[in-house]
Amino acid sequence: MRIFDTPLDQLPATGRKAHSGFLLHHEALKVPSSLGENLAAAVADSEARDTAYYASAAELSRISAILAEADEVGISAIQNAKNFMRLKLGIHWTPVYAQAGFTQNTLQTPTSMEGRQALLADLAKFFGQQSGWVSTDPELTAAILHTAATQLKAALDREAAHERSHRTLIAAREEAGARVRSRLRSLIDEASIGLSDDDARWADFGCESPAAIRAAKPVRELKSQTKAEKALERKYDAGIRRAETAKIQAEKKRVRADKAQRDADRLRAEADEAIAFAEELFAKANQLKPEPGANSTATPTTSIAPRSTEPVAEGTASVELVG
Repeated sequence: MRIFDTPLDQLPATGRKAHSGFLLHHEALKVPSSLGENLAAAVADSEARDTAYYASAAELSRISAILAEADEVGISAIQNAKNFMRLKLGIHWTPVYAQAGFTQNTLQTPTSMEGRQALLADLAKFFGQQSGWVSTDPELTAAILHTAATQLKAALDREAAHERSHRTLIAAREEAGARVRSRLRSLIDEASIGLSDDDARWADFGCESPAAIRAAKPVRELKSQTKAEKALERKYDAGIRRAETAKIQAEKKRVRADKAQRDADRLRAEADEAIAFAEELFAKANQLKPEPGANSTATPTTSIAPRSTEPVAEGTASVELVG
């Protein structure tokens, strides 16, 4: 009677098969009609729960994709704001940057979506207060920063709300599956009273006959078969719950890994931009250096060292004074 080992996603089909056997033989086997009706109702409920679960999982994937897109827009807006602020405030962190949301003595973009959303909101407020700041970039305005912050917040809230409802659907699906198992067992137990061990009608219920099971196992393994089946069923149900939870956690880890990769790529791009910006400042400084002999008064001369091959941390630049 290995149908009791049926995985959760296959339970409705198993229940329908057993119910078809009930319709064929319940009169001959004197199985109460209520057992068949109860099983049919449980199967219908389980199918409805399955449908809702799979639809919710698909919707969760869609919402996660929208969130990732909103986050990318936000990251781009933060980078545009930082580039412009470096021109106005310098490439090093100062307390003025804290007013714009960079409160950790660094210009590094936050690694979490929640942190980036909060920074976008602060940047929108800060840029709205700088009436004298005019950017030639049409993608950098207080309104655009505010929109990016608002859309990212909405996407974060939508995902969190759907994850809560999805967990509720998982629990409801497991409960429906447990009802199918219970009513399936009641029907089979009742039908088995009128079936011999090698009766061909076992197959109509979707079951292996006891004779076939004995032929496949040593006799010593059959002594506690019923108790073992019940223990296996309990372990299976617990395993299903753990598997569903692990699946959600694995999906979250995959999304976090993708985000981490995007963050790493973004940080590399920011470092390159910071280096390029520093080099631009070096070039301008060199243009202002006095020509030799232009002043009769002997003064120390300063030159800008060439670009180092070592990576430069975000928001810093190294200048070497030579002779």
